[in-house]
Order: sequence, then structure tokens, then C-alpha cells
Amino acid sequence: MRKNRQMIKLFFVLLFCTAFIFSSSHFGAQAFEKIKNNEKKGTTTSRGSLNVNKSHNKNSTNDPLGVKSGGEEVILNQSKINLKDIPIDLQTVLKQSSEIEIPEQSTFSLLDFVKKQKIATISSDSLSLLSSGIYQSILPTNFSIVERNIGNSLPDFVPIGFEVKVNLDQNADFVFSNPNKSRYRIQMEIVGKSLTVSLKGERFPYLYKTSLKNKQNFKPRTIIQYSPLILPGKIKVATSGISGQLIEVYKDVYQGDHQIKSEFVSEDYYPPKQRVEIHSLRATSNVQVSQPSTVTTVKEGGQAANQLETGTSSNGDQNINSSEYPTQTQNSEVEQTK
Repeated sequence: MRKNRQMIKLFFVLLFCTAFIFSSSHFGAQAFEKIKNNEKKGTTTSRGSLNVNKSHNKNSTNDPLGVKSGGEEVILNQSKINLKDIPIDLQTVLKQSSEIEIPEQSTFSLLDFVKKQKIATISSDSLSLLSSGIYQSILPTNFSIVERNIGNSLPDFVPIGFEVKVNLDQNADFVFSNPNKSRYRIQMEIVGKSLTVSLKGERFPYLYKTSLKNKQNFKPRTIIQYSPLILPGKIKVATSGISGQLIEVYKDVYQGDHQIKSEFVSEDYYPPKQRVEIHSLRATSNVQVSQPSTVTTVKEGGQAANQLETGTSSNGDQNINSSEYPTQTQNSEVEQTK
């Protein structure tokens, strides 16, 4: 009887041990699987965060100023134009509207913007100043230039290759398009005697840089005129003359430090302004003229018998899309700067 009780106790002990071992192995396996899954999730999250950081660091080269303005928006490019005096009409316009929004996949026209803002007091010079600042800020991007005009002479406030001339009366506009699926903002402000234009928005997938190539200088010709009002042996310089310039503008596209391609943007040409000298009419027989000078005779009263063809347009402006250049290019002496 006692032996049977011991056998029953041993049976229950073995049953309990079996149940404990089974439950431990089952729940232990679940716990191990859960821990393993958590470790996988933790590894994925960590790697994902690392990828984001890599992507941020890779694209941070597109943010030359390294200035964040909140969220994904950054200052992509910034141009600064120093002036002797800030036009009053430009100050008035910027107080009224100092920001331009460029919606996604849209085209912007500066003349349309002026009309919509009902800005009627701004001059063409101030518009050209503003458009040149905007052009410098959007040139190193993937924006497309639809229309751009330049003058017949380079203004003092902008380096060659970056001028944009806008004229309300002649309908000379500045038009560009945003091909991206995100909007951008152009902010304009006057600080001291400088106009600062900033392009803000989402970073581009590539880095864009502007390069200037094949710069050339064109010496002005000398035009000799004769007048009876000039004493013998004397020379009056009516126009001192200015050298002409030509430069090619390119947009270089980079992925990291590797240059992918170089896109031609424009060829800006400013013709030389000829030097004009007025000599005495009484000493004509002693004058020797060397090429490439041009001689025109001046009658009494100052009317020229022969006119030099300058090749400038009626409004004095150029559309850089045109492939024709003034005739002085072929006759002028050229100095090429590599």
C-alpha cells in the first residue's frame, strides 16, 4: 500500500516536471523569437537613420550657405549686388512685395509679376537691377531660362555673364521655369547699399555651378573726323572709346564631387565703342591714317558726310538668343583671355 502511494507521488512529480519543461520550452521559444524580432526592428531603424544621415550629408553639398530655414527648406543660392545708391523706386517696390513664390512646374515672368502687383512706378533700370540679382541666384539650379535680354553695354553693378535687361515699354521680359515638383521662394531685401536675393526651397538632387569660359576683349577702332573749327596740330577726342567683351556661360552639373556634364547657357557679347578723334581740316594733307581707323569728313556745322555703321539695334538692347553680332567683331582687333 505504501509502495503504491510512492508510485503515485512519483507519477505526479514526473507529470509536473514534464509539464514545466514543455511550457518553458514553448514560452521560451516565443520569447526568444520576440527578442529576435525586436533586434531586427532595432537594426533596421538604426540603418534607416544612418541612410537618412548619409543622404543628408550627400545633398548638403547643394547647400553652399548651410543655412536651414525650417523643415526641408534651405537657402540654396544667394546673390549680392553692391550699389553706389539704391534707387528709390526699387525700395518702394520691395517694401510692397519682397518675396516671389515659384510654384511647382510653373513659369515665371517678371513683367507679369509687376503687372499683377500693380507696380507702375518702377523704372526699367530698377527692373534690370532686380532681374540681374534674381538671375544670379537661379542660374546654378535646374531652372530653365525661357527669355533673357542684355543691353548694348555692360552696367557697372553686374559682372559680365550675369546681366538681365528688362524694359516695360519695349516688352523685354525675363522669363524662367521651375521643372521641379516642389515650390521655391525668392526673397529680396536691401541691406545698406546692397541688394540681396536669396533662393529658398528643397534641395536639388544634383549640385549646380556656374562657370565662365573663352573670354575675349575687342579693342575699339579709331574714327578720325575733320573740322575747320579745330586749330592746326590740335586733336579733340570726342569719344574715348571702350573695349568690347565676349564671354561664354556654362552650367556644370555635379553628383557629389563628380562632374556629370557641362551645359552651355549663353554667349554674352558687348560691342566696342569706337574712339572718335576730331582733327584740323587745314592739316589734311599731312595726316596719315593707319588701319583699322576709319576716316569721315565733317562739313561745316558738324554734319558728317559719311556715317559709321555701328550694328546696334534701334533700342540698344540685345537678345542673347540671336546668333548675329555687330559688324565691328570682324574688323576689331581681338585679345583673347584664356
